[in-house]
Amino acid sequence: MSEAIIHEQEFPFDEIRDQHGDYFSTVADAKKHSGYDESHIWSVTECEGAWSYGPSHHYVNLIGYIATHEAHDGNTYYEEEDWREQEELAEAEETINNALSAVFDYAIDKDSDEAKKIDEAWELITKKLRGDNDE
Repeated sequence: MSEAIIHEQEFPFDEIRDQHGDYFSTVADAKKHSGYDESHIWSVTECEGAWSYGPSHHYVNLIGYIATHEAHDGNTYYEEEDWREQEELAEAEETINNALSAVFDYAIDKDSDEAKKIDEAWELITKKLRGDNDE
């Protein structure tokens, strides 16, 4: 078996889903409703904030199955970040920014050393939340 090819990018093909726009729950359903053979069926799995599109034999952390007009080679994967996690991060960042703004507006002189330290701490926190560990 050759080494897997992993593309860290958005899934590039049009997804064929069930009549309600949901994932197929089985490979057989995906084949039946799309009219394609198994080489056109992809599993969609989730792991650590990323969605992985790969051959249909995967079942751990399975979200469901899709079909595409393009066949896969059984060895290629597409991994994309889970957009829901990004939305939650943006919402948390906005909440913390609003709280810090309130502190600055009502309790601390904006040009004080305390304000600068809080601002530096906030920058470090947001870098960690985003996974930017370069310092």
